[in-house]
Amino acid sequence: LTAVTYKPQTTRKRWLGIVTDEDSQVLFLDTPGVHKPLNELGTAMNASVVRALADADVVVVMADPTRALGQEDTMVASAAYKCHKPLLLAINKNDVTTPEDAATHEQFYREQLGDRLKAAFHISAQNPASYQDLLTAMKETLPVGPFLYPEDLLTDSKERDIAAELIRQVILETLYEEVPHSVAVTVENWKENRGGCTISASLHVERKSQKGILIGKGGESIKKIRIGAERLLKDQLQKPVKLSLFVKVTQNWRKKKQL
Repeated sequence: LTAVTYKPQTTRKRWLGIVTDEDSQVLFLDTPGVHKPLNELGTAMNASVVRALADADVVVVMADPTRALGQEDTMVASAAYKCHKPLLLAINKNDVTTPEDAATHEQFYREQLGDRLKAAFHISAQNPASYQDLLTAMKETLPVGPFLYPEDLLTDSKERDIAAELIRQVILETLYEEVPHSVAVTVENWKENRGGCTISASLHVERKSQKGILIGKGGESIKKIRIGAERLLKDQLQKPVKLSLFVKVTQNWRKKKQL
């Protein structure tokens, strides 16, 4: 539903994911990571975290034991503690971390969250069996109420928004450390027919030099991004996709609410 990469601050806004089974419907509010903002975009990302914490009935604190503990972990723990909601701790990447690192992160968060932490779980997002106990704990902690969405709905996000996120994911994976966090994506046109889907999107950068990096020598980078994004979109939409990408210099786009 949204961009997923190894880079910090990949998620830029709150996303809703809906999991419905025979006896429950759980609404997941995925937020940007808590961090010290360097611009208005970062401030807006942190504000979305505050709103999500206010809306939530249960807060799952997700920890990454493959990264050294640092300031952001302290900020996450502080925000979770201050929201006065039931807390569950998920130590992710159990398949690639060491038991020592996982234990260090669990001890840190237990000390920071105190008696507001109800339980801790060691999981791998790649292995559904590893987080079934976490889901059970969430269901046991959540309040009882009616289903708020149709049983077959996975998100309230529009297809255009999801497409823009998937394109941005490919940019993040392709450009590594060069300009990925200086790029925004907007879907300009979307046409569906029997043969598939035709999409055109704009890639917004802040400086002309970034435009050159995004396009690449002889258009090599933008071609690689287009091919990778078409593949992801085809999998998501379950139909052939023809994608056109246009790079635009949009100065100070991080100050524009529509982006």
